[in-house]
Amino acid sequence: MNLDFNYDGKTKLKDWWGKVKANFQTLQDGFNEHRENTTLDHPDKSVKQQHIADKAVGTGQIADYAVGQSQLQQYSVSSAKIYPGAVKTTHLADNNVTTEKIAAGAVKSGNISDGSITNVKLSFDLLEMINTATENVKIFQAMNNSINHRNIFRGEYLGDMVTEGFLKTIREGNFENLYIGDYWEVNDIKWRIVDMDYWYKSGIPELDKHHLVIMPDSPLYDHSMNDTAENAGGYVGSLMYTEGLNEAKRIINEMFGDSVIEHEESFVDEVTDGKAASTVWTSTAVDLPSELMIFGSNTLSENRLDVSSTNQLALFRMAPEFLNDGHGFWLRDAVATNNSFAFTNGLGRLIASGGISTDMLGVRPVFAIG
Repeated sequence: MNLDFNYDGKTKLKDWWGKVKANFQTLQDGFNEHRENTTLDHPDKSVKQQHIADKAVGTGQIADYAVGQSQLQQYSVSSAKIYPGAVKTTHLADNNVTTEKIAAGAVKSGNISDGSITNVKLSFDLLEMINTATENVKIFQAMNNSINHRNIFRGEYLGDMVTEGFLKTIREGNFENLYIGDYWEVNDIKWRIVDMDYWYKSGIPELDKHHLVIMPDSPLYDHSMNDTAENAGGYVGSLMYTEGLNEAKRIINEMFGDSVIEHEESFVDEVTDGKAASTVWTSTAVDLPSELMIFGSNTLSENRLDVSSTNQLALFRMAPEFLNDGHGFWLRDAVATNNSFAFTNGLGRLIASGGISTDMLGVRPVFAIG
């Protein structure tokens, strides 16, 4: 901008006024030219970030590709500085979007056009991070099903009551946020999940209700299997079956109410020479567990007729230390020795001679809810 200051005290007034007027016109012309100039920045770089109002610069004020990485200070572009939808794929160089270039919360969804961020716009490290996260989600989704819930031990405290939310996920059969070993605790009794859908689609007729299988961590009380030292009537004919489980049923009903479900079981009702001679199908809810359920095989008993509860409970398969209740408990299998029934000691081991039927040993029942 050229201004004329070539005058002194001898300059005539009429000449001085003309020069002043010309200088004002030069200033006006320069201002108009600057205002209308298509280039936003001043040649001397005097237009800085702090001189630009939020959202003042839109796509129309910036030529394509005019703003490169070298023109931006780190983290200088925040969400308030970006016009909604202004960032498009043509404005992002391939591999330029890295974690270091994005300030926390700077780029929000409203600032990015739909479909603008493609794989080629991301740095290799960021793309690899996203792909890894995506694969982890897929793996989690594949594992997060009812079958795998039955094969994962967690052991988490679930509260002091079975809520409607828990019952809903049990009845739907997805067992969301429920795993083997999880437990409810009331009055110092830990009611632990030992299996899931153990009797599902088994029995005559088949059980069609999804369910959890529950056992307390330790016996509820002591009781004898019979009032005489014999086992001729098997489990069904025992005093335990007819009377000894009544208190367990009462305690369980107080805790779980009508969520306890019945299922069909094949129980021994006759024993000859210490061996199961016959079985009967019956509808039942609360019972003693069997050798198969606890240990996965028949060790003391010679019951080859058990066709209902034929698998080891998941808890004891994955975490056998939960057999060590410090007390010991009855099993429902008849054994030849002493004409009695099998039982475990406080260390979770079978006693080779069985227990005398009149012994007062632990009652640690098993049942289903759903």
